[in-house]
This record gives sequence, structure tokens and C-alpha cells, in this order.
Amino acid sequence: MTNLFAGRSYETAQKHYLYADVTFANDGSTVSLGWLPEDGVIDAVTVITTTAFNAGTANVIDVGYRNRGDGVADNAAGLANDASLAAAGVGVVSLATTANLAFTGGGEVTATVALTGTAATAGAARVLVEYTVATDAP
Repeated sequence: MTNLFAGRSYETAQKHYLYADVTFANDGSTVSLGWLPEDGVIDAVTVITTTAFNAGTANVIDVGYRNRGDGVADNAAGLANDASLAAAGVGVVSLATTANLAFTGGGEVTATVALTGTAATAGAARVLVEYTVATDAP
């Protein structure tokens, strides 16, 4: 099940989340995790692979953004680049950069599955993005 909703900003300082489920059938397509509100700041990206992807050569996912209200150019791998989907398990992904993590004008978070080699016949994962909102009250 894919969860697509606008990012929220709670009245108290707390973590917020966007997520989407992906499978081997999403190979090459861009999946939306939803929209961060203005002043959203990415804290972490986690990929939970429930069924290992089994393409012959590479089984990876990129996490990025598009349609940002602050004018930052779209970048399909701007948050995480080539995170592995080859083994089942939970992986906190190293953020691709410390730049562009603050979405001052809001924006959409995306994930792109990239499989190469022989065609995959299995694979399922959840991509989870943790964020805070800079204007949250302490």
C-alpha cells in the first residue's frame, strides 16, 4: 500500500514521516512519498526491504525530490543514491549530501527503483523519510 499525503506540521516539536512501498514492478519509475510542508528538514532516510530484490546485476533505489517551492532543482538522488535492495532487512541510508535538506518552500519526496541485469521476479520494500519542521515549537 502506498501512502501519499501532504506533509504535516504538528504543534509540538516531533518527528514527522513520509513513506511509500515499492516493489520490483516499480523498476525505472518514480514513486512519490508525498509532500514536505514549508520549512521541512530531512533528518533520515530508511529503507526496509521485506523481500530481497533479485535482478541479475544491481538492485538499488534512489531517494530525491522534485517540485520544490524554494527553487532548488529536481534531483532524483538528492537524498540517497544507490541504496541497496539486494537483501532483506532495515537499512538507515546515509544521506547523499548535507546540502538541500531544508525544504524552505516545501516539496515532493520521491523514490526511484533501479534494477539491472536479468529481470527481477521478486522484491518489496518500504521507503521511510523522517523530517522535522523548523517552525515547530520546542
